[in-house]
Amino acid sequence: MDYETFGELIEFQISEGTDAIIVAGTTGESSTMPDDEQVAVIKFAIDRVAGRVPVIAGSGVNDTAHSIRLSKEIEKLGTRCIISSNTILHQKLVNKV
Repeated sequence: MDYETFGELIEFQISEGTDAIIVAGTTGESSTMPDDEQVAVIKFAIDRVAGRVPVIAGSGVNDTAHSIRLSKEIEKLGTRCIISSNTILHQKLVNKV
């Protein structure tokens, strides 16, 4: 993960007036990231944003129990909201590719 560039992108979004920062959303790479990397990226964003705008974090994976565990871990970081697509939606998107 290129944290330097990610930090620059966060700063740019905030300077341009974004209402929130979404990390590991449902249409990005979050479903292919190991949990520890996903949690680290979300923590980095929360720390970098420092309360200036809400951070919305993704926790959607193909296993509901796994998604719940990941959501609980992410919640402890201080995110304002969690995005978690259900597994059926995600599987339909994957099957179309």
